[in-house]
Amino acid sequence: MKQRCHTALQGFYLKIFSLREEHRVFQDLFQAIHIEMHGRDLYRTRIPGIPGAVEPFYSLLIPTLLFWLYWNINKFCVGFEMVYSLNNRHFVTWEYTRVILMFLCYLQFSYAGGLLQRVSGCWRDVWFQPDPRQPDSIRRRKGLGFQRSMDQYGYAWFQDKLNWNTMTFRYPFASYMVFNNPSLQAAYRARYVQVRDVRLDFLWINQIHQ
Repeated sequence: MKQRCHTALQGFYLKIFSLREEHRVFQDLFQAIHIEMHGRDLYRTRIPGIPGAVEPFYSLLIPTLLFWLYWNINKFCVGFEMVYSLNNRHFVTWEYTRVILMFLCYLQFSYAGGLLQRVSGCWRDVWFQPDPRQPDSIRRRKGLGFQRSMDQYGYAWFQDKLNWNTMTFRYPFASYMVFNNPSLQAAYRARYVQVRDVRLDFLWINQIHQ
């Protein structure tokens, strides 16, 4: 993935990108505007420019944008590689697997045009779902809460739900984070007897560190 991103970004340096904004109206409305402009003798008057402070768009140099994309992609690749390096050579614990899934999920939005709003684990903070298996029939869910970060800072900063020393989700958030993969969970359940003791020991040690 990193090689593909590097090759694509290198090719972009030789290209020029621009955006075009179009405003379409019905013909009857256009004719009414045309007649009104003629009536006021404004049809030859140039539309005044928009002050730079209130422009409804960003104007960036291509090298600036590509440098930022490099930085953003590397950030999440490093996170993925760091968590993966902390594991045993023969297996990856479930807690590390969830953080790896988080980095991979966010990585696809660091260079693509996807909408974070469509991924609950990234966009939402806390929500509740019906679940008859729970004592109160409600299951609590937690995500990264990027909606709140975007509103407050203009950038999707991580909330304080990750322990950056152990690279796992913090207690008590870990029980509610939604970064789960059904196929991986099925594999864990099939070998639950073998991995149970290792997982419990990992959780106890992790909580001691926190």
